This record gives sequence, structure tokens and C-alpha cells, in this order.
Amino acid sequence: MILLVTGMPYSGKTTFADFCVKFGVPAVSMGRVVRHEIREMGLNEENILSYARALRLMFGREIIARRTLEMVKQYEGDYSLIVVDGVRSMYEVDYFRRRARDEVKILAVLSGYEHRKKRWESRGRKDDVIELSVRDKIELSWGVGDVIALADYYLVNEKTKKYFKEKTYKLLEQLIPLYK
Repeated sequence: MILLVTGMPYSGKTTFADFCVKFGVPAVSMGRVVRHEIREMGLNEENILSYARALRLMFGREIIARRTLEMVKQYEGDYSLIVVDGVRSMYEVDYFRRRARDEVKILAVLSGYEHRKKRWESRGRKDDVIELSVRDKIELSWGVGDVIALADYYLVNEKTKKYFKEKTYKLLEQLIPLYK
């Protein structure tokens, strides 16, 4: 099974994916795919949202999913569960559902604006130059809200990291026996 992870910026998608890796589940980040391309082209990572938008305009709304699926294929057959972090539109979900050999499910990581804003303020990543509310609007325009609304599973990330880790592991224990 491929578990597509979605959520608003700073909700905890990457934290979830990192916990999955510690649990022995491979994770591929769509954001890292874009960052890798930016570095390959010699561009500044501060341009990640502009570059992602340009990719979608030039090559179609599922382009990042297409490039991510190429990375996912390296794990097929070896794992019963593969996590894809950072799905932002139903175009991407539909692409995975059409092209992946495995069953595809969606997990939405949820966190309120104030929790996410605290994470944004403390993060200090190179691509964090856009105000969170502006970034929210951009990602909502891509369709992330639709993906969240249609998720198969939900995890709320508004307590401690330890609590979120425990919730992550409980979900993984639920999912992995189903697909062994």
C-alpha cells in the first residue's frame, strides 16, 4: 500500500514521515523531490513554491507526483507500506491511483493555524520566506483542502512530539498487518 500524506504547511507531515522511517517504513518526500531539482538547476531554495507552481503550469498538475512515483518504485515489492509525504492536490492523488501497482490511501495530518504558526516561526528553513497565511492560500489554491477532506485516515498533531509519535506508531501497527 502507498500512504499519501497531506496536510497544511507545518501540520507535521514530514514529522510523520520521519517517524515512519524509524518504524522501518520507507518514506519519499514530494518536497524533497522539488528541492533536489532546484539544487540540480542551481537555483535558490527560497524559490521552491514558485518553482513548484511553474512545474505544474509547464508539465501538468501531476508532474511532482510523476517524479515522486519514480522514486517510490525502488521500494515496490520489498515493503508492504510506502509513505509519500506532501501530496497537495487530487490530481496528484489520482495520478498515484492510476499508475501505482499498490493500493493508495490518504492520511491527513491536522493542526490548527496557531500551532502551525509556532512551528513556522521556530523552523528557519530557507524556503520559509513566505508568510504562513500566504503559503496556506497558495497550497489551498493547488487543492490541498480537497485532499484533506477526502482522506482515509486523520491524525491530529497539536500535543507533544512524543504523543504524535505514539499516534503514528499506532496507525502504522494498524496498517502494516493488513498489507503483509
